[in-house]
Amino acid sequence: MKKPVDFSNLSSIYDFLGSCVFFGALHRSQTHFLKDLKPASHALIVGGGTGRFLVDLLKSGKVEHLTYVDISPGMISRAKKKVSILGLAHKVEFICRGIDSIPQKKYELICTHYFLDCFEGEALCGLISSLKGLLHEDGTWHFSDFYLDETSSFLKRKFIGFLYWFFRLFCGLQVRNLADFKKLFKEEGLQCEGEKFFIGKLMRTAVYSKKSNTVP
Repeated sequence: MKKPVDFSNLSSIYDFLGSCVFFGALHRSQTHFLKDLKPASHALIVGGGTGRFLVDLLKSGKVEHLTYVDISPGMISRAKKKVSILGLAHKVEFICRGIDSIPQKKYELICTHYFLDCFEGEALCGLISSLKGLLHEDGTWHFSDFYLDETSSFLKRKFIGFLYWFFRLFCGLQVRNLADFKKLFKEEGLQCEGEKFFIGKLMRTAVYSKKSNTVP
C-alpha cells in the first residue's frame, strides 16, 4: 500500500534542518525578491510548510488577505502559531488539505517555495497550468526551488537524489527526479521577470508574470 505523503514528521525540525544544511540559503532564496513584490489584495501560498515565509510576507505589509494551503497538519499547526504570535491570524485562511482544495479565485500573488519538487510528469504540468489559471492577469508568481541543468556537477545531482531519498523515507514522497521548472514555466507562457541563484546554482528563485514588462 502506498504511504501517504506527510511532512508532519519533520515539522518540529524543518526550519532547523533548512538553516543548518543549506547555511540559511533556503530562507534567503525565498525572501530575495520580497521587497520587490507588488502589493496584493489576495495572495496564495501553496505548500508553505511551517510558515516561515508566511511570517516574512505578512510583516512586509504587502498582502491584505492570504490563503495558505498545506497538506501536513504538523506544518499547518506551526504556521498558525507563528501567525497568532504576530496578531495577524485574521489575515490568513488556513487550509489543511491537498491542492484540489485550493479556492478557485484570482490571486494577485502566488507563492510556491520548494513545493513543486514534490511533483513530476503530467501531475506537475497540470499543477503549473492550474496555478497559472488562478493567477491574476497582472499578478506575480513567486517561485523558489532546487535547480539542475546540463552544467550541474555529479555531486549536485547525487545530493538532490539524496534529498529525494530522505523525504521518501521520512515523508512518503515518491518523486525521484527534479523537473526542469525553468523550461516548464516557459512552455506555459509565463515570463520570468527576474531570477537569482544560490549555493553555486543549487537553488533558484524567480518571479514570473503572465505579461512581461521587461525589455528583451
